Amino acid sequence: MAYEVPGTKAFTGIMNSGNVSFNLKKSVAKSWTYTSGNNLIGNPYPSAIDWHLADRSQFQDNFAYFYDVNTYAPIDGGEAGAYIAPNQGFFVISAVDNLNFTFTDATRVHGGTFYKTTATDDKFVIGLSNENNSDNTTIRYREQSNPQRDRMDALKFFSFSAEMPQVYTRTTNGINVAVNSIPGNGEVLSIPLSIKVPANGTMTISLEDTEGAFASQAIYLHDQLTGIDHNLSINPIYSFTATQGDDETRFTLLFSPVGIDNPTANEAVQVYAHSGMVYLNGAPAGAEVRLADITGRVVKQGRTGGDSLTTLNVSNLPHGMYVVTIISGKELLSRKIIL
Repeated sequence: MAYEVPGTKAFTGIMNSGNVSFNLKKSVAKSWTYTSGNNLIGNPYPSAIDWHLADRSQFQDNFAYFYDVNTYAPIDGGEAGAYIAPNQGFFVISAVDNLNFTFTDATRVHGGTFYKTTATDDKFVIGLSNENNSDNTTIRYREQSNPQRDRMDALKFFSFSAEMPQVYTRTTNGINVAVNSIPGNGEVLSIPLSIKVPANGTMTISLEDTEGAFASQAIYLHDQLTGIDHNLSINPIYSFTATQGDDETRFTLLFSPVGIDNPTANEAVQVYAHSGMVYLNGAPAGAEVRLADITGRVVKQGRTGGDSLTTLNVSNLPHGMYVVTIISGKELLSRKIIL
C-alpha cells in the first residue's frame, strides 16, 4: 500500500494473529513480461516476519519480491534473517494453483527492518546507471545450485517506469534473473550481462560490491560492440555510449574460478577456429582448456599438449559464439571465438 503524502497511519480493530491463509493462483502467462504464478500477498501481522521460517515449498523459488522505488528488490528466504515488515506487501511465484499458503505465528519476529539482505556471501553485484536512475544484479556461488534456473535464482522483475535502466543476467537455459546462483566448481566462467537502455546517452556499468571468494577474483567485462575487455576488479567503473534499444547481448562477464587470482591478457597466446576445430597456439603445456557457450555453460574441456599447438574437435557443436578459457597455475586467459 502506498500514499502520496507520507505520515503516520492508525490501525483500528483486532490485529491478526494465528494462521492467516492466502489462496494461490497459477494462471497462464500474461501478455506482459512476467511469468505465470505471480501472486501479490503480504505480511498480515502487526509484527515483522522472517521469510526464512515460512514454508516456501509451494513457490517456484525462495524469494519474496518487493517493489522498491521503481524497481524490484528480491529477498532470499533461503537465508536466515529475511525480515519482512508489518503489513508489507510482496510478490511470490506460485508453483501450484488454487491451494492455500498459510502464514503462522512461528514466522513472526520482533524488531527487524523493511527487509534484510544476507551477511557476508560469495557474490558480486553489478550496477547499471545513467544520470538519474540505477539498477543492479547479483551473481553468487551456491554449492547446491545449478547453471540452469533453480530455487536459488531470483527472477528479473522489470520496472514499469520507462526511465529506468535495467540490468540482469541469464541462466544457461535462458531465464532472466536478478540473482544468479551458480556452482563454485568452475563449471561457469562467463555469464551474459543483459541491459535495457531507456534513452540515448552515456551509461555506466559498475562493480558495486564483491564479497567472499569474489573479493580476490578478477572480474572482466567484455564489450562485444567495441571489443574492449575491461578489468572491473582494478577499475570498477566502465562508461559507454548507449542507444535506446541497445543490444541486450552486448556485454559478457568473465571471471576466474576459485583459486585463480591472476588473470592475464597475454597477447602471445593465439586462439582461433576453423573447419570444426579450435586451435590454441602459444599456451603453456598442461594448461586446462574450457570452452563455454554464450550462456556460460562449459561444453568442452581438455588440456594443452607438450608442443606449442593444441587442437580441440568441436565439429559436433552448433554454430555461434563461444568463450575459450585457459587456466595455468594461477593464471587465466579468456578469448571469444565464433564457430
